[in-house]
Amino acid sequence: MIFEFFIVFSWCAVFGIDLGDCYTKVSTASQRHLVLQAMNSYSKFLNPTIISIWNTSNPKHAQSYDEKHALDYNWGVADIVRMRCLRYPETCIRGIPILQNSTFAGDDIETFSAIYLKSIFESVNHAEDLHESVQNVISIPHSFGTSEKLLLQKAVSLTNLSVTKFVYHQSAIAKLYGIERSNTFADKELYTAFVDIGSKGTRISIYKFNSDNQSINIEEIAFAANENVGGNAIDQKLIDKIVKNHKIKFSKPKHYYFLLDEVKKAKEMLTLHDKQTFKFEQEENKPIMITITRNDLKEASKELIDVINQLSDKVLKECPVKVNTVEFVGGSTRLFFLPDIIKPKFDVDRISHSLNADAAISMGVTYFAAILFSEFSVKKVNFTEKIRNSFEIRVRDKEYKIFGEGTTQRTVPHIRCRITKNDLIKISSNGSDFLGFTVDVPEEMVVDLSFVMGHYLLPIPFKAVSGEGKEFEISIIKHKVDRKRYDSLIRSAVIRKMREKARNDLETQLFKVKNFLEKNKNQKIENAYKKVTEWLETVDQRTSANTINRVLQSLNNETLGLMNFIDPTHDRTI
Repeated sequence: MIFEFFIVFSWCAVFGIDLGDCYTKVSTASQRHLVLQAMNSYSKFLNPTIISIWNTSNPKHAQSYDEKHALDYNWGVADIVRMRCLRYPETCIRGIPILQNSTFAGDDIETFSAIYLKSIFESVNHAEDLHESVQNVISIPHSFGTSEKLLLQKAVSLTNLSVTKFVYHQSAIAKLYGIERSNTFADKELYTAFVDIGSKGTRISIYKFNSDNQSINIEEIAFAANENVGGNAIDQKLIDKIVKNHKIKFSKPKHYYFLLDEVKKAKEMLTLHDKQTFKFEQEENKPIMITITRNDLKEASKELIDVINQLSDKVLKECPVKVNTVEFVGGSTRLFFLPDIIKPKFDVDRISHSLNADAAISMGVTYFAAILFSEFSVKKVNFTEKIRNSFEIRVRDKEYKIFGEGTTQRTVPHIRCRITKNDLIKISSNGSDFLGFTVDVPEEMVVDLSFVMGHYLLPIPFKAVSGEGKEFEISIIKHKVDRKRYDSLIRSAVIRKMREKARNDLETQLFKVKNFLEKNKNQKIENAYKKVTEWLETVDQRTSANTINRVLQSLNNETLGLMNFIDPTHDRTI
């Protein structure tokens, strides 16, 4: 039970954010409740990973953002723009912006990722009605390389959210399992395989679990992933077959997404039924009745089945002992044929679904967040995982390897080299530099540099020590972040909301004046009403809220006194 391990002592809250390609899930823990999946402002647990940016003067087409005309741009995320993206898919980014190919690039992607994160955070925070200070940890896919992690770091810095750590998806799943299922390995070692099939990728990992009275020990044994084949690949194969068999031509981009939604629903229903029939229609064509069978689904899943077999063989080869149990995680693990593939592969009698398939990652990330802060008391977890990339440092054109792929994150490598205080030491991965630092030594000398894996899953310098044991200060060169785009888009959204509210207030008052004139004829009031109505037709996105409010005040000055005098019983609310 969670209650054995999770006690909160003071006002604090943590968010665990699962940055998924199809949906972003958030879990939270605070003084009022333990770890649970959090809702957004629409009382939903899943936030579609969609962001739309468009120029209001040309809303049908994607535009490169021009900060000189920031007030001409509008934007929205998740459920707010779901229908808009059906009409104008060119203006939308579906999936994690950092990983998508789109007409927006470079600093724009960094900015839009920040806007998406900030909006999701505010929506969930509002729905959960949290008044505590919130600390965040974000789960990222294993496909994130060094450049993607740096982009996400910059996006986080733009939001001013307190994000203390990045965690890989599989690590979050293992953490959740270790804490909430510790009774299954209380008196023995347990080797558990996690099969995680998401919308875009498939990941299989094996972890070793054991515990004692003081702590839980979790160790990564093997991991393999294919980030190109997941649930979406099956959906596309089914659509291709439907289009070919029924000779469908999409007259508008939105019709493709309508069909995609129906295919996804049918795929889920095939877990329980042998076939599923639905109606698909486009405005100018006759409706088409489409049937998808279990055989169709299995045929469309051949590539995924091959990937599962390949990944399973790889992790089993790296595991020295027999796997005790297999746990399914991820929305696409509900496919009816998967148990028949996995059980003989791992030589198990049954497949476990003890974790919430949708929320497992975000809940695991929330535990990662809680462990970082003294406000929460979580049973000690010793977590050992492997590094996904190799890293080097370069000093005076010499290269030294510090972390090799497959080594554990607990490794603290030491490099001995000769430097001066002016030498810029660079940390790189695959030949690409991503961090620079200097050491404040008094003169050219030999020092021992040590490194650790930082909270953002990238190495950072830890200590610089001379042969005599004297420690020197390390100065990290910080990445510059241009806030102009982000600040101007956020500011334009605030201005737009104020303008919309002012316009709504004016239109509401005009409606009341119109109702009054239908019962009471008065030329002066009618002239004021007509003048403001004609002016309102000229209002555009550049008209300020203050200007509209002044017009409202002028209307009230010219009409309210007379209206109250002529008919004291009329609606006086403003």
